[in-house]
Amino acid sequence: MYLKFLIFFSFSLLMLTACKKDHAPEPASNADVYVVGYVTGLRENAVYWKNGEVKILDSVDNGYSNATGISINNKDVYVSISGSSNNGFTSGYWHNGAITRVASDPTGFAIANAIAVNSNNDVFMTGIGLDSGWRAAYYWKNTTPFLISSDINYSAGSAVAVNGNDVYIAGSNASAVTYWKNGVPIVLAEQSAVASVAGIAVNNDNVYVVGYTSGYNGAPTIATYWKNGIAKQLAGAGSTASAVALSGNDVYISGNIGPTAVYWKNGVVQNLDNNGTNSYATGIAIVGSDVYVSGSIGQNAAYWKNGKAVMLTNKTGGLGVYSYAYGIAVVTH
Repeated sequence: MYLKFLIFFSFSLLMLTACKKDHAPEPASNADVYVVGYVTGLRENAVYWKNGEVKILDSVDNGYSNATGISINNKDVYVSISGSSNNGFTSGYWHNGAITRVASDPTGFAIANAIAVNSNNDVFMTGIGLDSGWRAAYYWKNTTPFLISSDINYSAGSAVAVNGNDVYIAGSNASAVTYWKNGVPIVLAEQSAVASVAGIAVNNDNVYVVGYTSGYNGAPTIATYWKNGIAKQLAGAGSTASAVALSGNDVYISGNIGPTAVYWKNGVVQNLDNNGTNSYATGIAIVGSDVYVSGSIGQNAAYWKNGKAVMLTNKTGGLGVYSYAYGIAVVTH
């Protein structure tokens, strides 16, 4: 089964128990809430939800597919999609009802983990491609591939941000947690420190990267963020951080403490409703004073608005009962 942080950035989904559906609050009339992920029937299908209504996105290659990220520019929705079939891994981005394929070499191999779109409608995705037959960290500008790590088979891109003319990629380089600014690597954690990153955000010259650190031999994970390369732990053992969003001088980070979804505002933890069921937070967006977090409760995709859960339907088009949300974007109108 396909998961967003395939290869280097996977985290195991625990066996989740089903949860009772409560009455879902309606989104604000002046905001559209987009959530991306997958639903399962006979296979995983990439989808997005707009204000709770599910839309099935065409699989990149008519195999398994998963929507791994979302970016909205001038009300245009762009979704990164990765798929797998007997022909291997393929990726692309969905926009206006069509999928544009990307690849790193003639085989068509690509894994897309994240997407960002700038004001010129240039589309940036990052993930894994093939370099001389070996897997390595890549990003794509529109459909043009760029190899960002020459340390093949030990590198991958997991998050992307665009700030003006600068492109920032967070990921792994030779097993060291790294971000790249315009292709130049900045190492955050050396190989001696087990770590993984899942999100990046940039404000002026400040670069925020989130993920977790841990020790070898099964030591527990610790939710961590790096500001301009300086690490700060957010919680204790068994915690992870999954995404970061900035609003003015405030830093919001989604993640987990054990099997419970949370977010942090400026390092202070905030709880999210979960009905006593395992929950996972995967993405975060801020609109004014409202905080939106994507993820799952039990085996169902969900998002939270200011801590209150909104369960997302997955029973459209004959699909099955399992779903998961990987990212969120909110647009006011």
